[in-house]
Amino acid sequence: ELQVRRLALTALLRIGENIISHQGDPKYTRILKQNPTFLRALGTLQGCDDAMRALGFDDRVDPAAWQFGYDSQHLAGLEGSLAEVRTHLSAGGDAGRRLAMVQPPLPLVVA
Repeated sequence: ELQVRRLALTALLRIGENIISHQGDPKYTRILKQNPTFLRALGTLQGCDDAMRALGFDDRVDPAAWQFGYDSQHLAGLEGSLAEVRTHLSAGGDAGRRLAMVQPPLPLVVA
């Protein structure tokens, strides 16, 4: 179970870092919920939806996909959530059974 949590936290970190590194690239702002890689790392875990929302993703426009809301508020929230993920990873991924984040969900902004 610890290995599963570490994989999930690592996936969250990579998702967030890709958004920061590739700002404006739609390839990194939309994640299909049925994507096999997403499902394997995160999609079936308790707390997945909360974790994705904490990163700044939303699924209200398209329930089949997570969409990142690009604005300064979402990017600031993403930074805070990534700091939380890094803290959990540095603790060995054993800092809780759920993928809990400190940032509240943000409203979706569609450009």
